[in-house]
Amino acid sequence: MEKSRVSGIQTAGDKAELALDCVPQHIAVLDCHGKITMVNKAWRDFSLENGGSSDFFIGVEYGSVCAGQSSIEAGASAELSRDKLMDVIEGRLGSISLEYPCHSPTEQRWFKVDIFPAKGEVRGAVVTHTNITERKKLEIGIRLSRNRFRDFALSSSDWFWETDENHHFTWLSERFFEITGVPPESIIGKTRADLMAQEDPDLLARHLGDLQSHLPFRDLDYVFHSAKGEKCLRVGGVPVIDPECGFVGYRGSGIDVTELKAVEARLKDSHEAAQNAAKAKGDFLANMSHEIRTPMNAIIGFTRSLMRDAFEHKQRDKLEKIEQSANHLLGLINSVLDKAKIEAGKLVISPEHFSLKQLMSSVVSQVSHKAEIKELEICEEVSSEVPDILMGDPLRICQCLLNFAGNAVKFTKQGAVRFLVTLD
Repeated sequence: MEKSRVSGIQTAGDKAELALDCVPQHIAVLDCHGKITMVNKAWRDFSLENGGSSDFFIGVEYGSVCAGQSSIEAGASAELSRDKLMDVIEGRLGSISLEYPCHSPTEQRWFKVDIFPAKGEVRGAVVTHTNITERKKLEIGIRLSRNRFRDFALSSSDWFWETDENHHFTWLSERFFEITGVPPESIIGKTRADLMAQEDPDLLARHLGDLQSHLPFRDLDYVFHSAKGEKCLRVGGVPVIDPECGFVGYRGSGIDVTELKAVEARLKDSHEAAQNAAKAKGDFLANMSHEIRTPMNAIIGFTRSLMRDAFEHKQRDKLEKIEQSANHLLGLINSVLDKAKIEAGKLVISPEHFSLKQLMSSVVSQVSHKAEIKELEICEEVSSEVPDILMGDPLRICQCLLNFAGNAVKFTKQGAVRFLVTLD
């Protein structure tokens, strides 16, 4: 009878050991003193692969095995103290559970240890070590990503925000408080329309239309009454689409453009002032040119009248010089008037029939006085195939020729200045 009972126990133990060998976790069974009495295949394989004891720590107190591991996190040794281990074995503590790193020279690894009291008449405990490396790496990646976003948010001049599917704010970064003096939590639950101090109906309608269509938006400017005074805020955002839930809200950023708007307003005022000043200058030049040209035309007219009555050669010569100078001065006045028209965008070319012979005579007469002083000869030559009556703006053509002729006389030291007109 006794022999049969012992055989049954051995069989049950073999079955239990076989079952433990099928479990992927590293498992150790402890006796009532906390010593390791049995380990499964996963424990043995891990020990061999990582330079552990060849006897797999059988007969060794479990607490001493882990207490010497430098890779265990701070506080883990306290969790695995002999007193706590005995509290579990003797039923005073339900269980112990903690996570710890167990890195190798070639990889980073993390494990989770769970210690439960053994069930049955014989006191003891069961220890499981579960490899949680993949989950831990995922958690670290999420934490790094969260910290990266936090660092960006803290260092950025922008603030960041999120809304739900009904466009109510669910989160704003602390930068919003630094800019506006308004705590982000006081904005939670509100919509963008609630924040707009001066609602532009068209702007708001377009924005709401974009939100309704779940479209991204940018450069939305609106006035916000903050604790630091009236602020102009510029925001942009993109819809957040979840593969399973669909549209779940918006996420975006904002920036304070109050100073930028003030600069733009000053630039606009300066631009308008400059335009007004340019217009006033143009009007002044046009008016003055007109007022001066009127008496100049009278001087030329009276001079020509006197020339008809003058019989002495010297008198006619002086009157001709007066007329030439007056015509030249009139040309300068016309140039001033043209400049004013150019600045006002109102210069118009006026084509009409004119006599080439008369135009050339007028040009030559206006530069002949300076040519005579320098003892230069003025030569005119018009090709016979060029007709005398042409179509064009004689005033503009005369101005151009006077510029060329004046420079020719000015920079010619001796000899002649020649006018040659040919048919192209």
